Amino acid sequence: MIGGYVAPLTGKKALALVDGEHYPDVVREALRLLPCQVVGALLVGGTEKLRGAPNFGVPLVSGNLAHAVAACGAEVLVDLSDEPVVGGRERMQYAAYAMACGIGYAGADFYFAPPRPAVFDVPAISIAGTGKRIGKTAVSGHTARLLADRWKIVIVAMGRGGPAEPVVMTTSPDLTRLLELSRSGRHAASDYIEDAVFAKVPTVGARRCGGGFAATPFTSNIEGFLPRTTGEEEDTRTSITPNLTWSRTNERCG
Repeated sequence: MIGGYVAPLTGKKALALVDGEHYPDVVREALRLLPCQVVGALLVGGTEKLRGAPNFGVPLVSGNLAHAVAACGAEVLVDLSDEPVVGGRERMQYAAYAMACGIGYAGADFYFAPPRPAVFDVPAISIAGTGKRIGKTAVSGHTARLLADRWKIVIVAMGRGGPAEPVVMTTSPDLTRLLELSRSGRHAASDYIEDAVFAKVPTVGARRCGGGFAATPFTSNIEGFLPRTTGEEEDTRTSITPNLTWSRTNERCG
């Protein structure tokens, strides 16, 4: 019997997190039951209880997690450790490290999937913040203004009050336009409007609902926004052919 998160592991190359608290034969048996190809193990603690070099049945890799993942070509990280070596705080760190490496992180009753960013035909930069009200809009606008002399920038803002369909704003709205939007029942302080006002570059507004540990939204209408943008606010997508895309949303980390 193994834990419930089996499907994300099936057929993948896995790096296992192991510790010296578990007897090596217990770990070997667990590795044998996994529905994946275990290509290496990273010993994360509890070495004081080991007698000599442990035999986990797979090659032991050394170094930090990023080095270990690269060394064995792992596609998923499988946690076979436990407290007191690895507890909740350490697991949140491993989740962040694994997703930064672009791989999943699985344990007996959890699975973290790495974010899959939308692919653009032009270079893209993302502004990430670890919480709310920490200045993402200010940093976004300032950085966009600095680069606007060299690049044709478009800011993509995905907010919880964004429009039902992606909307283009090619000019910075003045107070009269903002009042018109507000009085028509629209969200006149939506992220893409704020960015247009303060950064003074074209923006695209979109919406999202929910957010996971890696800031992946539960739903969003941003996928494929360039071919689907409506131009409701200003103009159609033909007016925003950028050579640098700037994305901003509410990010978080564990």
